[in-house]
Amino acid sequence: MSEKTIKVTKTRALAKSGAAIARPLLAEVRELILEARAEVARAVDSGLTTLYWHVGCRVRQDILKQKRAEYGGQIVSALRRQLTWTHFNTLVYIEGPLNKRSRSVKVFATLLCVAALFAAVAQSSRAQAPDVVQTWPVKPVRLVIGIGPAGGSDLLARAMAQRLTAQWGQPVVVENRVGANGIIATEAVAKSAPDGHTLLFATDSAFTVTPHLHAKLPYDALRDFAAVTQITEFGTVLVANAALPVANAAELIALAKKNPGKITYSSIGAGSQMHLISEMLSNKAGISLSHIPYKGVPQMVSAVLTGEVNLTWVGVFSSRPHVKSGKLKALGYSISKRSSLMPEVPTFAELGYPDVDKGVWYGVMAPVRTPRLLVDRIHADIRKLLDEPEFREKELLSKGYEPTGLGPDEFAALIRQQFAAGAIMVKVSGAQVE
Repeated sequence: MSEKTIKVTKTRALAKSGAAIARPLLAEVRELILEARAEVARAVDSGLTTLYWHVGCRVRQDILKQKRAEYGGQIVSALRRQLTWTHFNTLVYIEGPLNKRSRSVKVFATLLCVAALFAAVAQSSRAQAPDVVQTWPVKPVRLVIGIGPAGGSDLLARAMAQRLTAQWGQPVVVENRVGANGIIATEAVAKSAPDGHTLLFATDSAFTVTPHLHAKLPYDALRDFAAVTQITEFGTVLVANAALPVANAAELIALAKKNPGKITYSSIGAGSQMHLISEMLSNKAGISLSHIPYKGVPQMVSAVLTGEVNLTWVGVFSSRPHVKSGKLKALGYSISKRSSLMPEVPTFAELGYPDVDKGVWYGVMAPVRTPRLLVDRIHADIRKLLDEPEFREKELLSKGYEPTGLGPDEFAALIRQQFAAGAIMVKVSGAQVE
């Protein structure tokens, strides 16, 4: 294996110049990346098998076995993942038989220049970050939500906004951007300035289900946001009309097997939590239920109360009065831990269906380039609020919300995991955008 060390004289100058020099060169960098992708693909044909580049420390080592078309994209992706490193040197090491393609050496030198360029921006931003965190917020903070006023998530967002206003010394304004199942609100935040003054009060479906229902979205759910914190996670209760001749989930499944397609359930539409988990239950239990969609939660619940349909899934706080009055029967809970408000209701994992596990969460997201120190500050402040005994009891536990307060890294990992699970649930349900 031969080894070549390429000195990139541009690197030191760029690293010292900061954003003032770096930003005007962004257009040039985009062109260099496109050229590099094509050249790297050609370099693969020359027999290159291993590479790594040194940027302050060894940050990447890939065995290049991908197909030619995949390889160029991998290099750019790998480069982007390393832009958070703060110390950059001027050396890049390449191992492999490069003698047949001298231009490939130039390509990797170019890639290092790109890394240095973005490093300059990153270092400049980090140098200013402590001051930004200390002075933030300098104007009102918008908390954008894709749900209309007076819904459960809206009420929680407003309760949080009121407390955070006092804590931050600037108004926190809840902005309802309703429409397209939350896509409008989510897009608005994705395209906002990454300065911490526009945040998304997010629901799980926007990040774990909606991307699998739409072939094209105006944002990337995994790449265009910085996870700040998960606020709460909670399940829903499968409830049945009092006239349905079942007392528990086992009897429901037995009845459904004897009457395929005759038992109905309501939801708020294809791809909703109620639809996905109902179809998952049908799949795992080997039964067939008929889906009846409604325009909203009030209509969906009313249909079960009147006997228009047999079943639906409702939050614990909303379903408990109807269960206590005998109008509805609680058959099972949708996540693996029982609800503290209805501890008598078993989970489907306990009933022998561990894959029937679909909860709901609320969280806070920021635009992707929001400084990490600022993301940490916002998370810490929200976590402090969630830990306040009065807020915790009044706004969360009493309404069936289990507070979590996950940090940015944990929350981001959870989203990625549930994103993959969401793809499976959508496929099983056969849900399509109507």
